[in-house]
Amino acid sequence: MTKLFNIKMKLLNVPQLQRSLKNYSDSLEKHFERGITKAGAWLLRESKKIVPVDTNALRTSGIATKQHGGWRTTIIISYSTSYAIYVHEDLNARHAKGKSAKFLEKPFRTGLATMRKIIQDECKKAKFK
Repeated sequence: MTKLFNIKMKLLNVPQLQRSLKNYSDSLEKHFERGITKAGAWLLRESKKIVPVDTNALRTSGIATKQHGGWRTTIIISYSTSYAIYVHEDLNARHAKGKSAKFLEKPFRTGLATMRKIIQDECKKAKFK
């Protein structure tokens, strides 16, 4: 025979709990935005390490641009020279040692775990008040 029983709970200070959850959510959102921004900066730095250099114009044209904010934060990594796409995509070009085509794609693919950790570490700093 199965015994059934009821448990009753009474939550006290519900408005205070709601405020605390809202504060934590706001804090987490700010830290998420910082984490995404830091991960984008990391990707740009890694990309600049392997970007082919002739006149240095391509390397110095690399930028990380933040769009939106909070949970909708988007970081765009771009190189603004007119020939950036050609250098990036030309797999047959010869480059100096350590420099490479796919200079943005390679560090992105190999650095996903690192970027994820950067974001997670920043989000861990969020405070529950």
